[in-house]
Order: sequence, then C-alpha cells, then structure tokens
Amino acid sequence: IQRAQQFLISQQQGDGSWSTNIIGNQFSNGTTGLVVLALLNTGMTEKDAPVANGLKYLRSIEDLEGSSTHKTYEMSL
Repeated sequence: IQRAQQFLISQQQGDGSWSTNIIGNQFSNGTTGLVVLALLNTGMTEKDAPVANGLKYLRSIEDLEGSSTHKTYEMSL
C-alpha cells in the first residue's frame, strides 16, 4: 500500500491535481477525485499535504454550465 501511495503522490501536478494521458487529459477533475479517495482509503487524512492540495484543487473547480471541460461523471465525484 505504501508503494502505491508514494507512486500516486509522485504523480500529483503542481496545482494539486492528477492527470491522465487519456484523450488529451480531459478527465483530470475525475482522476483527481478518485486519487484523493484512494489516498484517504490508505489512511491519509485531509491534513496530509497531497490530500489537502487535491481537495483545494477540487474546490477551485467552477461549475460552468454547458462547459465541455466538466463532465457529469467528474462533477459527481
């Protein structure tokens, strides 16, 4: 679990998000939500920097109605 945790942490972007290489990285919001959840499930808390930074990123997302960059799946996470 620690190795997976360290790998995920090493992939975090400077803005607190995690990205994918799938279709031009258009699912970074959803990926970030899932990684934060995974880190929480490993015993980390909102006080740990990677989780705190991920949550800060997620809270900064604006819900722009009709925006092509915000998918229903991502916003639901």
